[in-house]
Amino acid sequence: MKYKFQVVIPLTYSDKNIEVEADFTDEEATQIKEVIANNAERADESLLPLLSDETPELYDKFWDAIFHPLFLELLIDGMNNYGNDIKLDEDDIEDYREADFDKVFDMYGDSIEIDPFSDCKCKIPKEWLPK
Repeated sequence: MKYKFQVVIPLTYSDKNIEVEADFTDEEATQIKEVIANNAERADESLLPLLSDETPELYDKFWDAIFHPLFLELLIDGMNNYGNDIKLDEDDIEDYREADFDKVFDMYGDSIEIDPFSDCKCKIPKEWLPK
């Protein structure tokens, strides 16, 4: 089942809020909710460190779901702020969000380092918090 998550990306001048969908089985969603419940004191943190600490396989699955949009937003922010310094000659892409991700990643994947614990904050859905 697809679940929606709010992700905050701290960019150069402001934060960008995006919504991402991650596909989890009912069993996996239950497991994530248990991780959240067992770490209630950390509920204001990003979901990524909780999953990384407790269920690395679900962390990997969640990271796979958010990586593409996160990478694109960081690239767009970099282009807007430092474009001439990083834009490649073969780049004729007008809208990175609409372009083939593999093509964009082939051009810029080596240029952008992403730290999943500081380059985004994946909010825990309120309905998943312990009551």
